[in-house]
Amino acid sequence: MTRSATSIITQLRTQHVPLAAYLHRFNLAESPTCQQCHQSPETVEHYIKYCRAYKKQRRALKYAIGHATDVGTHLLGTRKNIRHLLKYIHDTKRFFESHGNLRPESQTQRTNTDDPDDETAAGITWG
Repeated sequence: MTRSATSIITQLRTQHVPLAAYLHRFNLAESPTCQQCHQSPETVEHYIKYCRAYKKQRRALKYAIGHATDVGTHLLGTRKNIRHLLKYIHDTKRFFESHGNLRPESQTQRTNTDDPDDETAAGITWG
């Protein structure tokens, strides 16, 4: 997994991500409101689960993971789901400015492991 991909996944997990609600806390954004839909504060949960601007991308994410999108260990804890989440991030283009082009195909390289869903095999250790 690339450094940019690892960075954005870690930021999403810790809720320290360049979304309006977080940036507003440090006076780095004028408003905590989502600039895509103008409906709610732009939090990680809003970005992944609710933002109307990303309805099409979210539908593809839900289809890919096979069940309702859950922000947390479920979505961010396995290599398979991380790959699908990175595709969602790429498709929404939301973090292009801060993290560059997180192309899903560059994230699918597998390391040698017996468990394809092992989170440490994805190059991430969650503590």
